[in-house]
Amino acid sequence: MTVCDVLKALEDMNGKEVTVRGNWDIGDTGQILTPVTPCAVLTVRDGWVWADVIFLLPQDREAKQLSVRHSQILKPFRKAPGKRVRVVATVTGRLETRDHFEFDTLIGGRRQPRTPYLYFVAMLKYRAVSDLEAVEYTSEELERELEWRREPWAKPLNEKRR
Repeated sequence: MTVCDVLKALEDMNGKEVTVRGNWDIGDTGQILTPVTPCAVLTVRDGWVWADVIFLLPQDREAKQLSVRHSQILKPFRKAPGKRVRVVATVTGRLETRDHFEFDTLIGGRRQPRTPYLYFVAMLKYRAVSDLEAVEYTSEELERELEWRREPWAKPLNEKRR
């Protein structure tokens, strides 16, 4: 399955073991899986439009050690000037989402859904990662990636989007 397939079927997939292929990214605040190609349909839950991202959490210590493979595959590209690459991988684990999201009202009156999955609609507690490959970003892919990262939080369905 792709990230988009899983996000379209969150209600059916909730609590189930899934195998998902996507861009695997590890950063300072955690791990995520994003679509290799953009999703054709918006990810909408509870009247909010969510970024097409699945938060990843290693299931156990063994799974946590799999992140070493992520570093190893990127190592040859770290010193390549101007070459931006991503890791595409197949991740297997148990998917979790909420049936309903409570919301907080922030300073200034802006409402924001409360989620235990960082900014995202779902989490995959993974136990396995396979078929890793380094893929160079096109300029369009890199711009799309940077755009959602600038504003990763969910937005009301009726809010205008760029």
